[in-house]
Amino acid sequence: MNEKKSTIETARKVPHTETLNFFWKSLESGEFTPLTDEEISAFVDFKLSQGNFLTSLTPEEIDGVKRSFSNRLRQRADDFVLRDLVEDKFAHVDLSREPQDQTGETWQRKNKSHFLIKQDDIDNSEYSEFLEDKEVQPLEDEEKVKLLSNPEFWLNTYYLCGKDSRSLYFQGMRSLWEKAHGYDPQRFREQLESVRESTGHQIPLVLDLGGAAGLALYEAKKADSNITTVNITIDEEPAMLPVDKTIICPAEAVPKELEGKVDLLISRTAFRYFAYPDIALKNVIKMLATGGHADVSFSCKRSVIYRNEDEINTRLTDTFNWIRQLEKQEVIKTNLTDAEYDSINRNSSLPIKIDKI
Repeated sequence: MNEKKSTIETARKVPHTETLNFFWKSLESGEFTPLTDEEISAFVDFKLSQGNFLTSLTPEEIDGVKRSFSNRLRQRADDFVLRDLVEDKFAHVDLSREPQDQTGETWQRKNKSHFLIKQDDIDNSEYSEFLEDKEVQPLEDEEKVKLLSNPEFWLNTYYLCGKDSRSLYFQGMRSLWEKAHGYDPQRFREQLESVRESTGHQIPLVLDLGGAAGLALYEAKKADSNITTVNITIDEEPAMLPVDKTIICPAEAVPKELEGKVDLLISRTAFRYFAYPDIALKNVIKMLATGGHADVSFSCKRSVIYRNEDEINTRLTDTFNWIRQLEKQEVIKTNLTDAEYDSINRNSSLPIKIDKI
């Protein structure tokens, strides 16, 4: 048994994911071996071949979703942070037991309690002032695997690597309590009580559409443990934060089994990355249970699937006319004004609240 394999087997059990198990296998071998294009294509084809989606997709739409899904997985597979974690020797700075400074952060600009730095970069003048009074510990392979197996470590760690320095997590770092979500713990609990009353469900199903690592749902469960949390995402991390269920699928290809099942749906800053935000918005409404509530930030500014402005504007107009008709039929109630319905276009960014009547 080689030394690397022994390290993996003596560390606690590593997490399992659908798209990033190659990272753990790479740690075992010491050689970074990401998914190949063929493996990515096969995985995406499998996911999109399941059919029985909440909203039927045309062949052209399926092709667009496949391209968007594949590009996202390829981007993650090529992430330099994953490669560095496998191939380089690191040192670890643990500030989790130190008091926060006067700004309320554990280090300038970065509210993190752990820092990783390549051992070869420790003497870099850029970090000398920060490191001079800190205990910098070389990170042995077994300890590295143990730390990286913990989602909390990914959440609370910053990688110091010059201009490319960043959090270990690639996506999904917005807290449920940030202004973008519009919640604080008390307001969120009040929203849950409202949903319990309107749906009659004492253990509401809370779904995050595009929840990435699962941070918002992780915090939601801490605020109220009497909920069921579901994360729909294509952005996995090697160690995902714990939720009750994670579904790896594009927002356009939501399983039909979720129709009418969701009591509270949230989605923040995710729509801008979807291949077809108009389809995803239809799925939001279809997923809501009677009495359910959705709170989403709608945007399609970054979507690259549409061939031209006319196509996207036509699709948006059709979708919002459909939503408006549902509202007139008193199937749903939204916060959208007539002006917003009439002026929807590619550049629109709207906070949309929807109640299923």
